[in-house]
Amino acid sequence: MEKCLHTEGKKQSAEIDFLPGEYWYGGAVNDGYLFPLSASDEYEIDIDTNDTYCQINPVYLSSEGRYLWLDGGKIRFGGGKIVPETKKYELCSAGSCLKDAALAAAKKYYRADGTLPDAKAFQAPQFCTWMALGENQSEEKILEYAKKILAMGIQPGVLILDDGWQKDYGDWRFTEKRFRDPVGMMRRLKEMGFKVMLWIVPYISPKTAAYGELLKNDALIRDADGKVYMAHWWNAESAVLDLTTKPAQNWLEAELERIREEYGADGFKMDGGDAMYLPKNYPLANLQNKLWIDSFSGLREGRACYQLGGKGIIQRLADKAHLWGVETARSPDGETYLKYGLSTVMPQMLTQGITGYLYGCPDMVGGGLLPDLAGKNLDAELVLRSCAVCSLMPMMQFSLDVWDLKEYDAGEVCRKFVAEREKFTEYIMELAEHASRTGEPIVRYMEYVYPHAGFEKVTDQMMLGDRYMIASVTEAGMRKKEIVFPKGRWKNWYNGKVYEQGRAEISCPLDEIPLFEKI
Repeated sequence: MEKCLHTEGKKQSAEIDFLPGEYWYGGAVNDGYLFPLSASDEYEIDIDTNDTYCQINPVYLSSEGRYLWLDGGKIRFGGGKIVPETKKYELCSAGSCLKDAALAAAKKYYRADGTLPDAKAFQAPQFCTWMALGENQSEEKILEYAKKILAMGIQPGVLILDDGWQKDYGDWRFTEKRFRDPVGMMRRLKEMGFKVMLWIVPYISPKTAAYGELLKNDALIRDADGKVYMAHWWNAESAVLDLTTKPAQNWLEAELERIREEYGADGFKMDGGDAMYLPKNYPLANLQNKLWIDSFSGLREGRACYQLGGKGIIQRLADKAHLWGVETARSPDGETYLKYGLSTVMPQMLTQGITGYLYGCPDMVGGGLLPDLAGKNLDAELVLRSCAVCSLMPMMQFSLDVWDLKEYDAGEVCRKFVAEREKFTEYIMELAEHASRTGEPIVRYMEYVYPHAGFEKVTDQMMLGDRYMIASVTEAGMRKKEIVFPKGRWKNWYNGKVYEQGRAEISCPLDEIPLFEKI
């Protein structure tokens, strides 16, 4: 029977002791590469405002079957203790292992709602125009991009038209400068077999007619002085829809429906709305972003969101740098920040799944930060390892034109990995449908499937369901890797060699995914 300790009242600090040998997972997806946390680790985060560019669910899950749910506030790990600083939290003992904790927390706080994204989002790679075309996309370039995908023999899946199709932020009509016949273009893309999603943000340019209408209806976020707040986000300075108001909700609902009817859009990339761009200490920052991403019930992609576990939303990781690891960078205004590379993809995807973001999508193969590649050549080895890591995630997404890379025959190998994925889509769809009913993640920590067997800290190997084990190679030049095999017998997908429980060094050629099937 589940046993819980509840606290509620004014904001307080409490101390929770680590159990012997206990590890904790969950929380902020972007920090997944730092998890799990042991009694000797230190970590803290302010959950009240999500400033991670990625998903947060305020739940922490223990390898010993406990879970901790917080109603906002802060949390610190250190010195063998967990210190939640919040008005309300619940600590529950749900069983003896990570799986027990994960399923119990999901059932109570973010129960799977029975929906899942369109099957095309799983069955074929997604393609996004962002890295391929930037903001200067046009009708001709988009059609050429789509034709090239088909010419390579790749199934048409979801095609995302990113920033640059619209007249302005808040004026969600195709710009006539680069789109002579947007309705015809959308029709042709759909005839090719694509589902087409359009990029959209909750920001409103003061130059648009929408700004005047929304201002009149008091549907824009205001600062502490009552003035319309202008958000300094990555592209511009804009007003922001106040989605706690009915006028803003009505306007957005009408706009999305108009776009679908006028252009035939199948769904939306619900970008922006990050809590960090809202007024400082704004108490509704996480709620605004939650309302933004959950404002449309159809095919949609989210990124920086809060408490949206269990819903049928594509959840993409934050933009990845064209890097192997994690690096510190400096912004134009002198502030330092972290750039996340390939080594963070698998641990972040595992964190997504275990915190209820079931239908995860890594960022674009090779990276999705436009400035990274300005005037630079692609690292073909990095692209191949990225493609291998992404190929058996719930979803995968391309944008960079990797298909003509000659070094290591990278373009051909990427096509091979896409073809390899097709062999697993039926199984992935079975796992996705199971997730929609149970909340059980599609990609799973080794510790989730094999508890108390020494896998607590293993985050560069994962399970796809309970049948396949996949490893990631995230170091340049690495051609061999030590793999830890669980109990049972494991067959190498490529050469048929069988491994049993224990450690073994395996060969990791660039044209293979480190993949093993339980037999």
